[in-house]
Order: sequence, then structure tokens, then C-alpha cells
Amino acid sequence: MKRMRHGVFWGPFLLMVLVLGMSLYDSEKTMYFASKSNRWLLDNLSIFFSICACLMVITVIYILLSPIKNIKIGGEDAKPIMGYFSWGAVTLCTTIAAGLMFWGVAEPLIHYKGIPSFLNIHSGSEEAAIFSISTMYLHWTIIPYSIYSVPSLLFALSYYNLKNELSLSSLLKPILGKRCSKRFSNIIDSLCLYTLSTGMIAALGTGILAISGGIPYMFTLPDYINGDILRIIVGLSIAIVFTISAISGVTKGIKILSNINILLFLLIMIYLVIFGFSKDIFNYTLGGVGYYISNFFKNLIPQKEIFTNSWYQSWTVYYWGNWLAWAPVTAIFLGKIARGRTIREFMIVNFIFPCIFSGILVSILGGTSIGLESMTGKIYDLMSQTGIEVVAFEIFKELKFGYLIMPLYMIMIFISFVTAADSNISVMGAMSCKDLSIEDSESPWYFKLLWGGVIGIITVIMINTSGIEGLKMISNLGAIPALILEFGVFLSIIKVINSLKEKKVEKTSVINIFENSEIIE
Repeated sequence: MKRMRHGVFWGPFLLMVLVLGMSLYDSEKTMYFASKSNRWLLDNLSIFFSICACLMVITVIYILLSPIKNIKIGGEDAKPIMGYFSWGAVTLCTTIAAGLMFWGVAEPLIHYKGIPSFLNIHSGSEEAAIFSISTMYLHWTIIPYSIYSVPSLLFALSYYNLKNELSLSSLLKPILGKRCSKRFSNIIDSLCLYTLSTGMIAALGTGILAISGGIPYMFTLPDYINGDILRIIVGLSIAIVFTISAISGVTKGIKILSNINILLFLLIMIYLVIFGFSKDIFNYTLGGVGYYISNFFKNLIPQKEIFTNSWYQSWTVYYWGNWLAWAPVTAIFLGKIARGRTIREFMIVNFIFPCIFSGILVSILGGTSIGLESMTGKIYDLMSQTGIEVVAFEIFKELKFGYLIMPLYMIMIFISFVTAADSNISVMGAMSCKDLSIEDSESPWYFKLLWGGVIGIITVIMINTSGIEGLKMISNLGAIPALILEFGVFLSIIKVINSLKEKKVEKTSVINIFENSEIIE
């Protein structure tokens, strides 16, 4: 433990242990406190979450249109870490793909049958289906990948080109300069470790629900393996696998799992188009895209009365907070694997490709679940009675060869959550450790084991005591520090881009540009 950054590690780690202890001692009081805190957050900070999301979208557009696209991350001599296919697969599988496979079939049904009160649309109508699909685009495509891409690019340039330390305070050096002291760096990293811990707990909880919901469809379980016991077994299994994978290193564990998973994604998408409701998928996609584009900024920052609406706060604001909670530490991982690539390549792989892929996946999953509900009228009622984790398996049950697809779907979900947690556990371990370098940026195995263990145990307990709503509240509370950091990221990257544009750069290394610049002073 001589290499531990004590000022970074102990704060969030002990806070997570405290949450664990409180949940075990009195889960009702813990949930009451989380609920009150969450209510205050939603009532007072919703507007800032939406403003931050809007700023990230504007920044992405600014980057795509700026004349710095040929700058190479790491300098002209830097070599890529992995090929395009593996890079894209890792990026997709370590960001929102895991959650999308769970919510992609259930969330459209919830919006389809539970239209928000501020809209004049009848529940279960074709207009409701179009609204539902467009809402999935809003929550799962451009905005989350904008929130991820901006800090990730800034970290990549800061770490590889400016030779700053492996710390999230590096994201703020363009605006704070030498004021980014070691103590300040520790505070930023500590807050972001706490933030990511809460986001991982919420994400891992959905993975546990998704897999435990499907096992009874394929296996006859003994009576003593009830819901709680099954979720414990599944949760601990996921935690063990992603911890082992993280210990093996990014170029081994995560890359192999992601390459397998992207092929499974494609297989299931093709299956649903062929044997599902291709006509509904096509029609809802056309309508949803049109609705999404025409109402984009109106939905991103709506009228004042909508901010207090329970639907908007429970869904849209929750997602902005969830993406913000993951973004800072995810930025380190995505930035680290981008070495040797140009800014243009980075934006294609980290923004354009996953947005298109997620949009297609949303259309297929959402169109299939709504199409089956409109035909049978039973999926939504079953979900309401049993839980959202059964929706995907009920869909496969109704389609041809569905029993053959169920195991592949469960494997895909398992790998998705393992890779997402794997990448972030690796970064959390690195942030907790000192004396790392660009050549050796992997932390010792015991840092990863500590973080993997505490997050896995807390998630298992929380999912059995507070359910999915409790996990969403915990995630919201973790987003506050990330919200503050993301505003700083916006100012930093705008300053960086403007400095590069003033130099009229087309193809050079950032470090050369900044040597005679005041950008980090």
C-alpha cells in the first residue's frame, strides 16, 4: 500500500463503506435520507443538469467544425493502442451499451403507456409510440456521447500531449494553470471516484436485474433460490468477473470481451429485424427521428413548468445525472486508449459511430417491444406486475427461435456490464495509485480488487433492499460533483480549441503549440 494516494482513496472508499453499513443497519432510514436528498436535488438543480448537457452538445459541434481535426493525440510519433474495430467495440461496450440492452426494451413501453401529463397525446396511440422512440433517442444517443466525448478528448490531449499527470485535475489546467496544486488534484480525483462509485452501483444493479430476470425463463430453479438469493449470486458473479478482467489489463480482458460482444449485438439486432416487427421498427424510426430533430432543444431545455414534472425529473434529469456521474472517470479510460489517433478519428469513434449504432439499436429494441405490445396487449401489464427485467425475455418467448436467442442475450448483457465495470475499475485503481506513467498506467491488482469488491457488495445489498428506484437516487446524488467539473471542462476545452485555432494549426502536436502559449499559465 506504499503506492496509495491516501488523499484520494480513503474519502470515497470510506463513504461507500458507510453507505453499506447504513443499508445493512437500517435500510428504511437510508432510503428516506436518499429520497429527501434526491428530492432537493431534482427541485433545485434540474436546470443545471440540462444546461450542462446542452453545453456539451454545443461543444461537440464546435470541435467537429474547428480546424484542429488533424492533430494527433500523443504527437506525430505516437502509435495506436488497438485497431479500429477493437477501439470502436471497446468504446461502445464500456459506455452506454450495457444499460441500453436493459432499458432499450422496457423504457419505450413505459413511455408508450405512461405519456407525461404535459403532452396532449393518448397513451398507447401511434403518436405515443413515436414520442417513445424519440425520447429514447434523446436519452441514449447524441447527448450522452457528447457528455462522454468532450472530457475524454480533453484528457487525452492533456495526458499524452501536455504530459500532465493521470488526474482529473488535468482537465482544469487550461483555466486554472499553476493553481492546480497537488491538494486540489486529490480533491478533484476523490470527488470523481465517489461520483463514479454511485454511477457504477446503479448500472451494475440494472445488470443484476436483467440477468436474474432471464434465468428462470431458461432453467428450473429450486425453491430456495428465490429472487433475493438469485440476485446475490448473479451480482457477485458479475463483480468477480469484472474484477478479474480489470486485473488482467485493458488490452487483454476488455478488448477480447468487447470484440465478442459487438458481434453478439449485431446478431441479435439482425434477428429482431428478421423475426420481429420490421414494419413497426421502420415506421416508428421515421416518425421518431422527425419528432426528435424538431423538438431537440425544446426537450433538452424545456419550459420552466416541465422541470417540476415528475416524468421529466424521473427520466430525463436522471439520465443527465447518470451520464455526468460516469463521464469524468470514463474520460480517463477513453482518453488513454485514444493514443496515436487524430482528433477527427477520436470524434468518429467516440461520438459519431456510437451515436449511430445506439440510434439503430434503440429503433430495433423499442420498435420490437412496442410492436409486440400493440399486437398482444400483455407485455406492459406483465412488466408492471413482475418487473422490468422480464420484458426482453417475454419478447423472445413470443418470437420464432426465441429460446435460442435468450442465452446469447444474457451472455451479451453479462459481458456488457463486465466490460463497462472493468474499464472503470481499472481507472479507479489508477487514480488511487501514485507513481504511474504513460508507459505503465496500470495500478497494482489489489487496488482494483478493493474497488471491485466494495462496489459489488454494495450493489447486491442495495438492489435487494431499495430496488431500481433506490439505485437511481444514489446515482443522482453522485452527479453533483461531476456537474461542477463538467462546467470547468467546457471552459477548458473551449480555451484549448481557440488557442489552437489562433495558431492556424492543421497537423502538428499540441505540445509544440502550447510551449509558447499562456494556455496553461
